[in-house]
Amino acid sequence: MKDINMELKVSCADIINHSLDGIIVLDSSGVIRLSNQAAERIFGIPSDQLAGQSFGMPVVGDDFSEIEIVSKNGPIRLAEIRTSEIFVDGQKWTICSLKDVSVRKVTEQLNLAIETANLGLWEWHSKTNLAKYDTRMGEILDLESDPFVETFEDWQSRIHPEDFSQVMECWNAHARGLTPSFEMEYRILTGADSYKPILDRARVSSRDMDGAPLRVLGAVMDMTEHQQALEAEQISSVKYRALVDNIPIGMMYVNKHGELIHCNRTFRQIFRLTTSEQAKPVNVFENKVFVQSGLNQLLHESFLEATELSSEVTYSPRKGKALCLKCVIQPISDLEGEVVGLQGLVEDITGQKQAQKMILDNEKLKAIADLASGVAHNFNNLLQLIVGSVSVALGHLERGNTSELRHQLEKALDNAKLGAGTVRRLQDFASISVSSELQNDETFDLSQVVNNAIEMSRPWWKTNAQLKGISIDLGRDLSDNLLVRGHKDDLFEVTMNLIKNAAEAMPQGGRLTVSTKPEKDNALLIVQDSGVGIPKGSEEKIFQPFWTTKGYQSCGLGLPSSLGIVRRYGGSISVTSRRGEATRFTVTLPLCGISSLDASVASGHNHENLRILCVDDDVPILEVLKEGLEMYGHEAETATNGFQAIEIYKRRHFDVIICDLGMPEMTGWEVGTEVKKLCSVKGIPKTPFFLLTGWGGQTESKLKILESGVDAVFTKPVSLSDLLKLIGRHLHQTRPGDIH
Repeated sequence: MKDINMELKVSCADIINHSLDGIIVLDSSGVIRLSNQAAERIFGIPSDQLAGQSFGMPVVGDDFSEIEIVSKNGPIRLAEIRTSEIFVDGQKWTICSLKDVSVRKVTEQLNLAIETANLGLWEWHSKTNLAKYDTRMGEILDLESDPFVETFEDWQSRIHPEDFSQVMECWNAHARGLTPSFEMEYRILTGADSYKPILDRARVSSRDMDGAPLRVLGAVMDMTEHQQALEAEQISSVKYRALVDNIPIGMMYVNKHGELIHCNRTFRQIFRLTTSEQAKPVNVFENKVFVQSGLNQLLHESFLEATELSSEVTYSPRKGKALCLKCVIQPISDLEGEVVGLQGLVEDITGQKQAQKMILDNEKLKAIADLASGVAHNFNNLLQLIVGSVSVALGHLERGNTSELRHQLEKALDNAKLGAGTVRRLQDFASISVSSELQNDETFDLSQVVNNAIEMSRPWWKTNAQLKGISIDLGRDLSDNLLVRGHKDDLFEVTMNLIKNAAEAMPQGGRLTVSTKPEKDNALLIVQDSGVGIPKGSEEKIFQPFWTTKGYQSCGLGLPSSLGIVRRYGGSISVTSRRGEATRFTVTLPLCGISSLDASVASGHNHENLRILCVDDDVPILEVLKEGLEMYGHEAETATNGFQAIEIYKRRHFDVIICDLGMPEMTGWEVGTEVKKLCSVKGIPKTPFFLLTGWGGQTESKLKILESGVDAVFTKPVSLSDLLKLIGRHLHQTRPGDIH
């Protein structure tokens, strides 16, 4: 019996030692006391070294658990552990069964990867010449029979004829050991009798003594969706390029080195780039096309500042008209925010600019037509007043009524001055008016000018209103002696514009009030109506040229012109209004008292008798000028051209020269220059030289006046008394070259 037990123990020990699962016996403290050969393989150390190692105390139970075992000479292994308890010499020991599941886990992971990648697997053996396919491979090839097996020649027959030579070349190279693997994308015939794109990767796993393949393992990926995606991308790319190439806006792309890497057809047409030029590397910072247009600066700034820029540039090609281009440059940045290139949009807006100019020109032509109509109306009224006053004056002359005669002649003179103001305003509108520095400034009563404007505008607020069947009640409250400095006609025009606007703002009639008053150091002109008001938000726009709320019948120039005049004299215009309620315009101008100089020359008799040389190619003007000057006690001599005037000046000395500007053969500028030279040669002070012209703003600049020795420019028509006042003021100032 004892021998039987011993044999049983030896047999059990032998069974345990040859078990495929690792077995270890732990004492009560978790130290390994016994292990088998499988345990040695799992732990990577022999039994004698494993004994005595601390393993710990695993949980004892019916279920298994997974643990990681760090092998001494290999990778970490994954094992399933099962435990049971035994008693040795009264102590509880633990028997652990360890099953290495690392290979199974790797296989599961590999299968998961293959499934995720949607790969079909195949295996070929040269001895049997059979290729075995897995289920997924059968699905890819649309095969119905299972198992999926075919010969090497069957596989060759499935290859698309156009791909066959390349596929076999790649296969033979790998079969001979020239390449580490076989990898080829080609088309293969499926069981559905159609070709499908696949990516086939394979490797020889074993070879015979001569190096010939014995076994080949491969994986196939269905490339149908990938191919469709590529085709869709190509189609999308073609469509995008076609769209970009045919849009009417030029597009370009520049890399970080400043090289033009792409531009569309419109861009090439704008800058006259040929296909051969585009093929060459073009540096946008140095190329002459970009430099001439200024586009290189815009690109450079956008690149340095890493910001979008927009601007209009002008490009003049070698042949053709200059182009106006609107350019928008956008930087292209990588994920770190570094600028790696630029995208540019270039639009030819030359046609738009020309269209805008045509619209403005048409508006201005219409405005000129409207203004001409108004001028004709004003002139007819003025001529009627002049003719009437002169007719009445002749009647008083026959009756010897000198006081009434003088009154009527003064009325005719005043209306003639108003006509001159109308001409000057027409010149101002046509951009040929006398500049502000050439005007004859004077001190005058603002209220008198405003009162004249009220009377002159009567057709707007009374006659026209009555023709429309409405009534506009005008009230005036004008303060006396509101003296301001400037030009009467300018402030007359401002007042007329404000009254006209007020009358037009009351299509149903209403109340119009015009008042003037002093306020601190300023004079105020206030025009208020009870009309429709100004739309909210449009208070600033009303002073913009051509902006109007009155539709096509208005040119939108009255208020901008008025604002420019008032600002010229250091004043301002403000407006308060509410839609549907009253609108109030307030003009503020600095007050100005009469200086001692103005008082001294007010009568025109402030100077001693002067010897004056009058030069004009218009004989009637010369005759009137000579007669008038002599009437005031001055000695006047005349010349009908510049050469005659110079000859006379060489023989006699004159205190003053009054010369016309526009004369044949020798202009007023040239006469002034010659007089200046003669005075310099004689070593005498330059004779005061005044130009009297009807050309208005076609006079030259202040620099030209100084170079020509001209002391001042006076605009025709001017009354003789006013002319003498202006000359007297300049003679008192004794500063040649002053402009008024």
